[in-house]
Amino acid sequence: MVRPEDAGRLLIECLKSVFGERLLGVMLFGSRARGDYRDDSDYDILVLLSGYAGDWLEEYMRAYAALRRFRDSLGVDTTVLVVSLPDLARGISSSLLLNALFEGIPLHDPSGVLARVKRKLLEKLREMGVTRVKSRWGYTWETPPTTKIPFNINIGNILDPPECEYRLRLAREHLEEAGRALGAGAFIAAAHEAQLSIENSAKAVISLFKPPTWSHNPAPELRRLVEEGRVPGQLRRDVLRLAELAEEAAPHHQLASYGDPTLMRTPGEIYDEARASQLVSKARDAYEAAASLIGRLVGKT
Repeated sequence: MVRPEDAGRLLIECLKSVFGERLLGVMLFGSRARGDYRDDSDYDILVLLSGYAGDWLEEYMRAYAALRRFRDSLGVDTTVLVVSLPDLARGISSSLLLNALFEGIPLHDPSGVLARVKRKLLEKLREMGVTRVKSRWGYTWETPPTTKIPFNINIGNILDPPECEYRLRLAREHLEEAGRALGAGAFIAAAHEAQLSIENSAKAVISLFKPPTWSHNPAPELRRLVEEGRVPGQLRRDVLRLAELAEEAAPHHQLASYGDPTLMRTPGEIYDEARASQLVSKARDAYEAAASLIGRLVGKT
């Protein structure tokens, strides 16, 4: 087993062996960067490359494979976020990248790129009045009521696309996969995809106002937007209905993956056609509600 103090050195060694000079930076983020980790917590790693040799997915798989020795040595898993220098130049409004850079600790940054990007990001967040706080559902972001929607981060002269567009595409993709799985009789897969679709439909609306939390249950954030008066009166009922759908769907993330450990029921023993079909129908309702809400909210800016 590797000693914790040697973990960073091994991590960089593993990544250098695959990416060589293209490896511009390595940053630790998540619970191990914040200090609130458990012994079995993943290592969340941001890998910055000068550019991609192939497509992004190939580079992601290379990075994950490169860290096998690291995982075996420490006995924990790794979560990898691979980005290129051109990715950073296009912007950093993605909630995952934003959280990683905000809380991250550079482990390897020979040219100082990660340090400079983090400094500029923190300056921009202060300028915008955006803060990150710990709520009862996890870490989330607070934005002033005057924040223009869709929410985005403009560093320098670079304006990246709003995250709501990505989240809505993601919700639609999961919805389509859920429909195909249901038609094929793959009820566990249908339930899993439907839950992810509902989650991302809700997060698409949240991301109009601020970066959404990582939680699989975004309902509290939606309700808080209503409570704070951020949502126009005539749309509040629809937002609260979307929050209700997200709340109902959240437990299925665990159930479709692990079943019910208390009663020793597997996912296959939980999901039949009727139950999966009901969840897919809710996912369709959530997607249509989110698309409509985004259209009406953006139309008011």
